[in-house]
Amino acid sequence: MSDDLQADSRRGNSWLAPWCFAACLLLLFLAPGHAAEDEALKSETVNIPERGEVTGYVVRVVGREFRFIPPNKWSVKYDPVKKTATLLPPDLEAGLSFTMTTALDAPGEDLKPDRLRDLILTRYPEASITAEFKCYAAGKTGLAFEFEQVIEKETKAAFRLAFVPFDGGVIEFELKTTGSKLPAYHHAFGNLLNSFRIDRVSDSE
Repeated sequence: MSDDLQADSRRGNSWLAPWCFAACLLLLFLAPGHAAEDEALKSETVNIPERGEVTGYVVRVVGREFRFIPPNKWSVKYDPVKKTATLLPPDLEAGLSFTMTTALDAPGEDLKPDRLRDLILTRYPEASITAEFKCYAAGKTGLAFEFEQVIEKETKAAFRLAFVPFDGGVIEFELKTTGSKLPAYHHAFGNLLNSFRIDRVSDSE
């Protein structure tokens, strides 16, 4: 396993009790590296026929611009070191993120379901995978998984994690919340993927 993949495997393992779930997300939101004004993250106005003008965002990573529209009233922060954007609702009862990575597969190579399952179970050793299905973003077809992990006694944290390939690597979209609330955020997760666009740009632009 590569160093990059081992580093990725350690992300997200420290889940605490549900009563401090919102506090943990708030700490993530305010942690160093999630600067409010980062040059790699810009806002833009997007005109949607059914909704009118909404605020979208652009994350720039060497040679590409990743465009997306967050759920209404959700906060957006970006960590340029981890290449991770974090989206949080006002009540902090869930967290959405996406990460651009090249640690899974070479560009153009199909995602391998067995390898992705192993990756999930490496990051979350106590997890139980409950669903697996295709997903779509930026004109690409990916694989998504839902899984649960007990965090205290019978209380579960719930996750939806999608892997979508692009010509420079893989984008990981992750939703985290408590077990009973996962279905309430399916719509937000789907809309984020549906809004996602990738444009090639010159480094000189």
